[in-house]
Amino acid sequence: MPEKTIIRTQIMKRLILFSLWLLFSSTAPSCYAQELSKELLKEAIEQAKLFEKEGWKVNPGLSLAEQIARSNMVEKELDESGYQKWIVAEAKSTSTVYAAAKSQTLVLVKNELAGKIGTEMESEIDNAIANRMKDADIEAIVQMKERTIAKIKQKIQRTRTLMECYRELNDGKIEVLIRIAVTWESANNMVSNLLKDVQPN
Repeated sequence: MPEKTIIRTQIMKRLILFSLWLLFSSTAPSCYAQELSKELLKEAIEQAKLFEKEGWKVNPGLSLAEQIARSNMVEKELDESGYQKWIVAEAKSTSTVYAAAKSQTLVLVKNELAGKIGTEMESEIDNAIANRMKDADIEAIVQMKERTIAKIKQKIQRTRTLMECYRELNDGKIEVLIRIAVTWESANNMVSNLLKDVQPN
């Protein structure tokens, strides 16, 4: 049997075992049971091939295909009301060394996540600030909104890392890609707590 075929078979077996672990673990959501299929696993392998062609690699642990499968399943997961359960963000950064590139990427991806939370919850943030600062001028309200968004970036916690990979560029630098997620429930609670600090006039 050709070496590539053996490797592909091994990856498929690992993916199936990985998916079964997700399905039966206590933290695995019900959506995994609905989305678990050979088609989904094959899709992850095909996506991993594209990443590998572009030079992306992973550190020891879950394979690239396994990380993509995990990311795909999380992005498809729904809450009890049928809405998306997770907010997902991705970022890349480059540096001459891996540690620096990873550190920069972590900052960028959290900023990206905070931006998504701020955008998706903009109306709630605007209404809460306007109601608590009824007599303030527009400039003060805008400044409070900006401070609230900035605090979201600082307060983001309990994120889940879905993917982390890297590649060596032609100029010798290292590029790191990180994809993270946080639940809508966690984001809502965080924003609600921040808005409690908005002082009325």
